[in-house]
Amino acid sequence: MDTAFKLFYASVLTAIVSATMALLDPNTGMSALLYERLFQLSPALAKIPNLEAYIHRGGMALLWAVFYYSRTIATGILAALPPLRRLLAWNRFIEGDWPLVVVDRRNGTLIYYGFMRIGFAGGYLQVKGDDWTPEGRYALPFSSVQTCTLPEMPDTLHYWYKQGEGDRQRGYTFIEFFRRGEVATHMTGEFHDRDHPDVRFYGRKLKYGWFRRRAKTLEQKRLAAKAFADDIMPCIPEIVKNPVNYEWETRL
Repeated sequence: MDTAFKLFYASVLTAIVSATMALLDPNTGMSALLYERLFQLSPALAKIPNLEAYIHRGGMALLWAVFYYSRTIATGILAALPPLRRLLAWNRFIEGDWPLVVVDRRNGTLIYYGFMRIGFAGGYLQVKGDDWTPEGRYALPFSSVQTCTLPEMPDTLHYWYKQGEGDRQRGYTFIEFFRRGEVATHMTGEFHDRDHPDVRFYGRKLKYGWFRRRAKTLEQKRLAAKAFADDIMPCIPEIVKNPVNYEWETRL
């Protein structure tokens, strides 16, 4: 998980605990206010022995429940507010749509062209997408099982994935992102499984303007991926001769 997200979780937890403890103050907090309100509504009810102590204990149980579910609460806030995630990630923000090509690392032969979507779910970045054969036939879907980022490699994303019919292919992916200014605009990476021992992929982030709708259907995604493949493939035989962290966009 990104360091900024971890700090947000810690901040939410601190805020929840601080606010709840303030409400539970025996003199000015929730228990005292509730007891005073009960006394106003029904003096007889307020005279029940140890009622204030029961209210205070109920508040402590509430504190425990809020503390226990604080991560779920923070995750829900992040999932519901993409602008907040963008603010926290700042120039490390990589969510979005990424058309890509998958090629043989040895000679640059096109294996698939694809469409990857990076989003957020369950407290982690999530990768999903689809691949097509060079002839345009649908090949397979893919998705990450768990992702992680490393502080010592801030412009990278690592995840293990499952793909294909019945999720029969499982492997590991490494992605390195390149920025133009403060925003990640293109990427390169490698993945390894039993059917793809020596492949590399290259992708470019789609930009959506005010009047351009996000790709939703498979055909829209395929066309975006095919357009990117047509653009980059003439340069791929030269690009693959370089290391995986090569800044390939300068070649186009």
